[in-house]
Amino acid sequence: MKANAVSLLAIFEKKMRLEVPLSQRQCVWNLEQQWEPLREDLEGCSDWT
Repeated sequence: MKANAVSLLAIFEKKMRLEVPLSQRQCVWNLEQQWEPLREDLEGCSDWT
């Protein structure tokens, strides 16, 4: 598998298939520790809007 950096905007603009390696599929995000900080980071990003 080849990993390349991709901007968040590129992910949402194009139709592409993203695959999560088996070694990372056991990772579970919860609302308070991962999802909320991610949402806050995205809201604070000037390039997001």
